[in-house]
Amino acid sequence: MSRSRSVLAALATVAAVAGGGALLAPASANPAGTGLVINEVYANGGSAGATYTNKYVELANPTGSDVSLTGLSLQYRAATSTGNASTAVALTGTVPAHGFFVVQGGSNGANGTALPHPADQTAPGLNIAGGGGTLFLANGTSAINPGTGSVTSGVVDLVGWGTSNTYEGTASPAGSVTTGPSRDVDETDSDVNSADFKAQALTPGAGNGVTPPPPPTEHSIAEIQGSGDKSPFENKPVITSGVVTASYPVGGFFGYVIQTDGTGSGDDQTPGESDAIFVHQPSGEVTVRIGDYVEVTGTVSEFGGLTELSVAASDVQDLPTPSPLGSTGARVAAGTRRHRPRRRARCPCSPSGGRRSGCARPPARGRRSRR
Repeated sequence: MSRSRSVLAALATVAAVAGGGALLAPASANPAGTGLVINEVYANGGSAGATYTNKYVELANPTGSDVSLTGLSLQYRAATSTGNASTAVALTGTVPAHGFFVVQGGSNGANGTALPHPADQTAPGLNIAGGGGTLFLANGTSAINPGTGSVTSGVVDLVGWGTSNTYEGTASPAGSVTTGPSRDVDETDSDVNSADFKAQALTPGAGNGVTPPPPPTEHSIAEIQGSGDKSPFENKPVITSGVVTASYPVGGFFGYVIQTDGTGSGDDQTPGESDAIFVHQPSGEVTVRIGDYVEVTGTVSEFGGLTELSVAASDVQDLPTPSPLGSTGARVAAGTRRHRPRRRARCPCSPSGGRRSGCARPPARGRRSRR
């Protein structure tokens, strides 16, 4: 059920319930969408044939303002239980306006892949059952008893699926190893789980009916650079590796150059394509050093006439040994700067212009705030 926490607080009255718990006073369903809702549930992570290795729960914020999760918890109770929730996850962070918040739970095994994007919060102890169960958002972080049967008050939102004895209206269909109970693209909330949720394709962090951003794909630097005027992977997330051949922690460049291991001498294995690329680090101190061998994950872009990667400091990993992507010979010598010709763009760091083959220095950016 869609509820704003301010409305809940205004309506709250304490009522004694069996077992000594306390519930908030009833609040009506809110199809207009003025509060957080549980939007998607995936309970079969890690099972044979699973899409993803981990279970997850996606929250949605249909409002036009950010919503803080401080003081809220995500609670789970088994399908046939009648007492307090067995798991209560104290939530942290904020759900952005018209955005989503993914809580990654436990796993049934090693099958499936990682979620396409890092979860906003991880809770390994959240082990929801595929055949049936009850999840609810609660004010407070202590486990509570929401009651049984149709529950449309006392909690911020609740969904029961499959064989659950607790739900809004009637229980939602259960999901499978490739689907989960999900609301529609409008996060419709009528206080009837069976009407609001359908077993649909999984879209963690994107909302149902919206195609999630693609996961990064692995490519050599030459493949990323391509042979045309622009990268064939522009605006797409990629993974690549290389040896750091230049580093610019100061001076307005905020980044470094990596070059495919084994290139820079001998026969050119990628004629017409560059084996080096500038990596822009949007924030934080640039700590990589010349000679480091690293794997980076970031988005391809064009800036100042050159192809580059935008990579957060947290998405850089040291590699102890050369990667198969570029192991064509000896390691690139520290300080080597070899950008092979790829297009006729004028070199922004050369007064005479010319082709990019000798350019190892990207155009300056000024302040980071412009990115």
